[in-house]
Amino acid sequence: MPVFCRDLSIQVARWSALVGGLVYGYVHHNSLTALEHGRAEQKKIEHRDELIAKAKAEWVKINTPSGGKAALTLPFDLTITCGASDAIAIEQLILR
Repeated sequence: MPVFCRDLSIQVARWSALVGGLVYGYVHHNSLTALEHGRAEQKKIEHRDELIAKAKAEWVKINTPSGGKAALTLPFDLTITCGASDAIAIEQLILR
């Protein structure tokens, strides 16, 4: 093999390695950037959900007279009669 062919094949190998490295670097950079954008978006979503939960808790705290504990008020009486004189309130059954 003449010296010219050997030098040419070395040059082709060097340029091929350079182009391959550039392509790999470009693709790798794009994948890392996409991953970072996904993480940032997820962090924004979690922060938004946290703010919404805090706002809901504050709204309940402000708008309930018991200071945050929701009281169940019904417009009618819920009693179960088991016999002539036995009356059991459903609220008492639930609280036990």
